Amino acid sequence: LLLWIKNSLSPQEIRDRIMDSTSDFQKQMVEYLESVHQGELLNEKPLTDMLASFKSKQEQTGYSDPTKTMPKPPPELCKSKNCTDCSKCKELNEWWVKFEEETNDILARSNRH
Repeated sequence: LLLWIKNSLSPQEIRDRIMDSTSDFQKQMVEYLESVHQGELLNEKPLTDMLASFKSKQEQTGYSDPTKTMPKPPPELCKSKNCTDCSKCKELNEWWVKFEEETNDILARSNRH
């Protein structure tokens, strides 16, 4: 399905403008693409710190490469409202911490250019 927006550029016009190195369109498109893709991880820590952390974890016994293993499914949710301290809530919080670490590990391994 190809949806065309009235008065928009055709694919050929877009291509021509992108290929023109003097085009303001090309400059703005590149700026936009660079602004939306920063290659960031799930937290605010600097990438160099995260890479050092991953390297030390890889050297530990029992480390499993998350790109070669299936993730652990989330634990059962707590059914109590406003509860944050029961064993199910604690287990879920620990799962989220592990999820973030594994996701960052995968992103650092596979999303660097």
